[in-house]
Amino acid sequence: MLPCGYTYLDGDDALEDYHLHIVASDTAPDGVVIVVSVSTLYRYADKTVILKADDHPRITHDSFIAYNFAKVQKVSEIEARLAKLPKLVREPCSAEMLKKIQAGILESEQTENGVRHLFRELYPE
Repeated sequence: MLPCGYTYLDGDDALEDYHLHIVASDTAPDGVVIVVSVSTLYRYADKTVILKADDHPRITHDSFIAYNFAKVQKVSEIEARLAKLPKLVREPCSAEMLKKIQAGILESEQTENGVRHLFRELYPE
């Protein structure tokens, strides 16, 4: 099981181009979680959640949560990948950072409907 707030790197192994990914939900009954990724802040980025260098050890400059890349993913797939590449595991995010990220799932216009739907199922108001 991957706890909510768990972080890891994912991306292109051949180029070793990785982005920080964050498990932004508890595990659903069918074994899936919501995963969001962090990207470098740029002019037209989704500014729903902006992160600073001191928000997480892996974040070294202004960044944002790329809600357009948020996805529902099987825990078993993430665990299998990380078992092969344990060097990709990173420190968990803080409770404060996680709270901002979770609020952004519903606030961002970039979040896909399937991700919103699962989030609402897991965290009904």
